[in-house]
Amino acid sequence: MVATLLWRRPIAVVAASFAVSFGDEAWQGFIGSGGDPVDVIHNTAGALLGAALGWSLTIRRSAARSQHDAERKP
Repeated sequence: MVATLLWRRPIAVVAASFAVSFGDEAWQGFIGSGGDPVDVIHNTAGALLGAALGWSLTIRRSAARSQHDAERKP
């Protein structure tokens, strides 16, 4: 959510979260501690929910700012 609020690119945030999660699980499989593909799915789903929440907050804040600016103009 924080990454979406900072960069306002929810698709990139979810893609990066997937890549990091996939890399982490691949590394765990490589070193022998047993990477679990279900963890990648769960981590990506969490990133998707967080990005959606961050995006909705961004849209809401933008709409409030636009309304405030419209009220200030004579």
